[in-house]
Amino acid sequence: MINISSIVTGIVSVFSAPLETPAGKVGMTDLEIAIWVVESNQHPGGEPFFADRGWTAGPLCISKGYLADSRVPGRWPDAVFDLDFSVQVFRAYMARWGSDDRRPDGMSQEEFWARLHNGGPQAAKATGKKKERLDRYWAKVCKVLDQFD
Repeated sequence: MINISSIVTGIVSVFSAPLETPAGKVGMTDLEIAIWVVESNQHPGGEPFFADRGWTAGPLCISKGYLADSRVPGRWPDAVFDLDFSVQVFRAYMARWGSDDRRPDGMSQEEFWARLHNGGPQAAKATGKKKERLDRYWAKVCKVLDQFD
C-alpha cells in the first residue's frame, strides 16, 4: 500500500541524491549539470523530450534557433535528444556568444552562460519582464549549483 509518507520519502531522496554525470556521457561541468537539472530534471536523453510548448527539445531544452546559432551540424529536434550532442551544442553556443568581452562587468561566467542559454545572445542586456524571468532562471540554477559545495 502506498501512503503519503512513502511518497514524500521518495521525493526527498530524489532531490537529496548527489548530482553527477551519468556513466558513459561526456564530462559535464557543474554549470552544465545544473542547467540540465533545471531544464529537464536530468532527462537522460536518447528519446524524444520536448519542453516549452514544443519550442525546445532534449535534455538541455535546445531550440531550433539555438542549434543553428551554435553552428554544430545536426537536425533539430532529433539530434538534441542525445545528451552528449546537447552538451556539445551548449559549448559551441557559449564559445560563440559567451566570450568574456561580451560579459557584463561584475557578472560571473556561470551566470552569464546560464542567462545566454535561457535567454539568447542578448540575454545579459535584458530588461523588464525578460530580465525578471532570467533572474528567476538564474536563481534556480544557483540553487542546484549550491548542492555541489
